[in-house]
Amino acid sequence: MQANKEKCPVGKYQAAQAFAWKCREFLHDDGECGLLMPAMSLFEDPSKGFRSAFFNGYKVHTVANFSNLAEVLFARRSRVPAAAFFLSFA
Repeated sequence: MQANKEKCPVGKYQAAQAFAWKCREFLHDDGECGLLMPAMSLFEDPSKGFRSAFFNGYKVHTVANFSNLAEVLFARRSRVPAAAFFLSFA
């Protein structure tokens, strides 16, 4: 995260945000990607740099915010509010 903080910023050392930057390495140029990430990536101030760079660098075509479902998703194994991001790189 420190080595790439200028090009690939991450808020509060969020592993999900760091992985979002790495996912490009695993797809073809015309590939599509769906990520389930903490919903706070969309709202919290420390993630402002991530949002700006990520939404400008990738074609994010759909975001589904599941914050209101935090208590019912994942069979109650996690209470972290989640959001789904669907994107491409081309």
